[in-house]
Amino acid sequence: MDHTDYAPARAGRRRAASGYPTGDDTRQRLLAAACEVFAQRGFELASTRDIAARAGVKSPALSYYFGDKLGLYLACVDSVTSRIKARLEPVFMRVEEAVSKAAPMSDLIELYCLMQESLLDSFFTPGEGDTVKALTWNTQFAVKEALDLMNQRVTFPLMKAQSAVLGVILGRTQDDLLTRLHVIATNGLFMNFYLSWPCEPLVQLDFHDPANLHMLKGILRQQAEGLLFSLAQRPGAVARTKRKTPRRTIKQRSKK
Repeated sequence: MDHTDYAPARAGRRRAASGYPTGDDTRQRLLAAACEVFAQRGFELASTRDIAARAGVKSPALSYYFGDKLGLYLACVDSVTSRIKARLEPVFMRVEEAVSKAAPMSDLIELYCLMQESLLDSFFTPGEGDTVKALTWNTQFAVKEALDLMNQRVTFPLMKAQSAVLGVILGRTQDDLLTRLHVIATNGLFMNFYLSWPCEPLVQLDFHDPANLHMLKGILRQQAEGLLFSLAQRPGAVARTKRKTPRRTIKQRSKK
């Protein structure tokens, strides 16, 4: 079966041969249930029968809308990555403009921090963050089609935008190996919070709480700003790296 269309919604509503109603509401219930089950169990261990039961529909509805288990999984990845992409795309556009217009270094560093914060918003949005986070993590070990979709939608565009910023900071091209290695190393600042299960029990904080997420963003921003301004002072960085921006403390940020 060709899954390249990621099982788009079928228009209208009709009564299937089995006698149960089908429509956009049924499809959305299946998709929501599947995202939860795939996030919890991964692709291999998830059962289409359990997904249909959780959605409150009969199993043939799954085949009608998504074809098979892979088609359903790709539709879930499509839904989740579309939401992440929607958060990141406005920042990507600002990065492209800032780099092309030789924006001040402080502006570039601000945009780098905004990209990280947009990811944190995706992973800790109440009601859906855990599913987004777990599903994107599981997709790295799932079928190739799903990983390719996630890379196309999120990973590669994010890497490109981050490399564009760090390339300027380092005085290198965005395709330079050292630029990409620095991007990966810098992303390590928030990866422990993406993999929240080792850190949340340690600090005993729920980052779905807006106040805790705000505090986390402030800490990661301070870390990222310190690292990126330090890199900007290395030999080879462009002249506009000398511009400095007053640092706001976490307490000052919370008053804003």
